[in-house]
Amino acid sequence: MLLHVAAVLVLTVSPAAPDATVAADPTLPQALDHLRRLAQRYEDSALRFTCDETIHNHSHTGRKDYSFRYIYRRRDDGSLDDYRQPASKRGPQSLDEAPLPSALQRAYSWIFLFDPSHAPYYDYSLAGTKMVDERTAIGIRAHPGEPRIEGINDWVATAWICKETGDLLKVEAISFDDHAYREAREQSMRHPNGPDRNYSFTELTTVFDMTRGNLSLPSEVQLLGLTYHKQDLKPRRDFLVRQIYLNCRFYKVTTSTGAGLPDLSK
Repeated sequence: MLLHVAAVLVLTVSPAAPDATVAADPTLPQALDHLRRLAQRYEDSALRFTCDETIHNHSHTGRKDYSFRYIYRRRDDGSLDDYRQPASKRGPQSLDEAPLPSALQRAYSWIFLFDPSHAPYYDYSLAGTKMVDERTAIGIRAHPGEPRIEGINDWVATAWICKETGDLLKVEAISFDDHAYREAREQSMRHPNGPDRNYSFTELTTVFDMTRGNLSLPSEVQLLGLTYHKQDLKPRRDFLVRQIYLNCRFYKVTTSTGAGLPDLSK
């Protein structure tokens, strides 16, 4: 069944102008305050759009593509969630029907890891600076605290924000369990006999370079599945899934709090 959205389509958006800049060398409280203001902007404005999603599944046997119309629907609890309509009758009619090793739901929601509502469940730290798309970026890392609650603090993630403009540029993330596997392998490499087992994990990168108004929205997600075979220094690529977002269109709708956090399907 197709979802009918009771909304008015608009081609431009003009959110309220934010205080976008960050301090030249921000302290952790300053960086978190900036991310929390960004989270509020995203909740006020960004959760009102639809776009075209193409998923590229790169495997050892080649590449297969799947296309969806990507929008949001309001759940019974008032929050907004992913909703995908098939782009054609020939392809998968839902994300669950697409033969993918993994896929990311709610890519826009990374910013909410830094929202005050999640502060009790995460420990935050500065992650230094690096170049992201030829822009100097400041990293803020979120690591699950205790207790760990499924669906609340499942991710180890680093948000990279532009030092000059304060825009969110990229989020690098890994699930808490996969992070533990990756750290265990790094520790085993320091053992005299090296690793005695294989290690597999999935790394995620979400790029925010689709600009609408003064908001940076997700343009691409990469899920990279890797396996280190015992003492191999380089991993084997098990899979690469790329989710591409184009043709963003905003809607005039009323949003509410409680947007879902990113989640892996499959």
